[in-house]
Amino acid sequence: MLDTMHRPTEARSPPAKVASEPMRLNRTFQPDLGLLPVGVVVTQTGSRSNVSFTQKIGLANMSQDMASRQDQIDQLVEFVNKSGKVSVSDIADELDISHSYAYSLAMDAMEEDRIDGDRNTPVIGYVFERNDDDSDLEVLTSRKGLLWAVKKYAPERLSEARSKKTLKSLRRFVRNQIADGTVPVNWAWRLYPA
Repeated sequence: MLDTMHRPTEARSPPAKVASEPMRLNRTFQPDLGLLPVGVVVTQTGSRSNVSFTQKIGLANMSQDMASRQDQIDQLVEFVNKSGKVSVSDIADELDISHSYAYSLAMDAMEEDRIDGDRNTPVIGYVFERNDDDSDLEVLTSRKGLLWAVKKYAPERLSEARSKKTLKSLRRFVRNQIADGTVPVNWAWRLYPA
């Protein structure tokens, strides 16, 4: 009968090593952080990207993701060609994707010379201070959004805001009278067929 409590004193072989070294990628590969499968961590160091896999991932999934991304770029180009001049928000609404992902697809399509685009005026964010030493940053692009902000942050001035006839005068009123500051959040892009 074997004694299960007895541990031999001889040296054991070390446990199998798990690959802890990051996989090196060539310089032309720029991973799209929105499409990486769960379990992939990307860090940028100098001119190299390091990708370490924290769990097993099939390469077939990555190629499927790249194929679906290319399909989405094709849909984007088709929409831009059909519509003429469009914004990134129009593309996001049409393809039912996030604004940032639509921007990423549009930049890829521009790099492939399939569409052209111009950077427009900056999108302005309005900063509103609150009583608890925090502040809110609101991106307000429509009359409805600006009136909502006045109602939320300065309800006593809502009738004055409603009396502003043009969107430009309402923006000026919110910027100068209601908001505690403004900051450019992003640049608007107008995209059109190549």
